[in-house]
Amino acid sequence: MIRSALGAAGATASAALFFFALAAPAAAHGPIRRQLKTEPPPGTDVPRTVPFGDSGVAAPSSVGTPTTGTQPLRLLVAQASAVVVADVARSEVFDEDALRVHRLHVTRVLRGRVDVPEPGVVEVRGASRRPPLLAQGEHGVFLLHPAAPSSYVTEKTGTSDWLALVAARDGIVPVDSDADLAAVEAAITAGAAITTPNDDDGRAARRRLAFQELASGSPRLGTDGFLELQALPDIGALADDERAALARVLGDVRVPAPTRTRLIQLLGERRVADALPAIQGAQADTPEVLDAIFDARSRLGSPPTRAELNPYLNSKVSGVRAAAVRELARLDDPAAFDQVGYYATNDRDPAVREAAIAALGASGRPAAAPFLARTFDSDERAVKQQSGQALLQLGGPAASNTLVDLALHGGSTDTQTYAALLLLMSRGRDDPAVQRLATSNPSPEVKSLLEHGLEFHHVHVRNN
Repeated sequence: MIRSALGAAGATASAALFFFALAAPAAAHGPIRRQLKTEPPPGTDVPRTVPFGDSGVAAPSSVGTPTTGTQPLRLLVAQASAVVVADVARSEVFDEDALRVHRLHVTRVLRGRVDVPEPGVVEVRGASRRPPLLAQGEHGVFLLHPAAPSSYVTEKTGTSDWLALVAARDGIVPVDSDADLAAVEAAITAGAAITTPNDDDGRAARRRLAFQELASGSPRLGTDGFLELQALPDIGALADDERAALARVLGDVRVPAPTRTRLIQLLGERRVADALPAIQGAQADTPEVLDAIFDARSRLGSPPTRAELNPYLNSKVSGVRAAAVRELARLDDPAAFDQVGYYATNDRDPAVREAAIAALGASGRPAAAPFLARTFDSDERAVKQQSGQALLQLGGPAASNTLVDLALHGGSTDTQTYAALLLLMSRGRDDPAVQRLATSNPSPEVKSLLEHGLEFHHVHVRNN
């Protein structure tokens, strides 16, 4: 019997694709001491914090490696020896750029201590061509700790007593305004006050921190707020200010799209019904965000209507059309389902056709089989392979009958052989559908496959 579960179908299709693919044609300053103090040493001229509006110069955006967004800020701060507000003043290059020391111009020390006004953050680059860790002029809150001792760094710079960023780029919180800085300081203070994070009081404090960060308007704090919310065992009902915080962060395209996508997914998976208005009002600026919105709305009992989907189906952006097609296939509407079949067979972009094909397979509806038969006979190998996976996932008599028909009457030898291969691997030699194919006068290639099995097919293809 054809296994319609996605995992089983994927495994069978992957094995079949391996054999099928064989038929394809071959394509320096002083050291930083480890003792920290809350103020610079006497006689050190550390400039005052200049309000952003006073300088007349916009703070540059970060050009380094993006944050990974895997650890909450409060945990990163706990690993820091010093937390400072600073600009990247310059970078000193050593060993033909295999090593850099980035000099920070410290304007404020929020926690801990630094002993010089321009501490150095070491970056061992080796032969990497990635962008530098820090860019000149970059401004923000930096989480620092002593760099690990290194004989290489000592040899090239004369000392190993440098600083490093906690968790690389995750150790920088960009700030674009005084309001941003105030929000970051407030988040750091609130996070440091959570001493028992896993008891009732601690979980309540983490929830307050999460929504405080989501409401802050800071892209980085928005990401951190998601991490805090995700770590909570339960979200439950939302207060008015929490709903407002979600609406703000989901409507702010400055917050990284992956963060907004993951937040929407989390709210849908946790069935947070109070979040529905914020999700419906979210900015769908990428296909991934749009996909998450559609899925969360469906989970929360308010899927988009066909009329709502129509503008997205007419989008010039293929990823947007693909997201809309996937949602269209979920509607309990025969006309909408036929429309999915149209996109599977007629859209100008293969990615949209593949999305529609996958949606047809996932639907479990026998009515998908005629559309999949047409796409399976495509000259585009990726489309043919996606169609094979979709037929395996569809399962049932409709899928097996379609594979038998394709193995007998497909428009090319590749189509016929591939259909027979999928049928044989998913059903077994003794299955009635396979036996029916064997007695229906198939092509010599299909007959040889059925008689000699996969080992013969493997050798035959490699020798040709």
